[in-house]
Amino acid sequence: MWYGLAKNDSTVSIGEFTLLKKDHSIRWLTFDRKAALLDNHPDTADVRLLKWFSKGYYVCRQNHDTLNVYCVKFGRMNMTQTDFEKTFIYHYKLFFENEKWQMTVEEPNEKNANMIEAFQDLMRRIGGSNEWVEGEQ
Repeated sequence: MWYGLAKNDSTVSIGEFTLLKKDHSIRWLTFDRKAALLDNHPDTADVRLLKWFSKGYYVCRQNHDTLNVYCVKFGRMNMTQTDFEKTFIYHYKLFFENEKWQMTVEEPNEKNANMIEAFQDLMRRIGGSNEWVEGEQ
């Protein structure tokens, strides 16, 4: 299973490919980066670190007072999903608390991810399964 990334100023695209799939097609998923959310965030050491580490391969989502930053270089957790928040579970959270900006990490766990289901789906895709979830690009 190969995982490729491409980006421009406004979007990030993810290409998934397996040599075992008969038609050798690449499945592309494209997401709006919403980079302005991070660009307009206060310039803290955490923000600079995220920008440096991700090299622009990130997607931002505002959730009330918290900015969620998904570094898509880590890959997708649930490959049957196309809803961004369900497929990219691992992300950074920037929020203001106790008079300062802070950052935490949201990792896959038993509450937000079914690891067995995700592993089984990955094995099917590596094996060349042509099963696509409705609505995928």
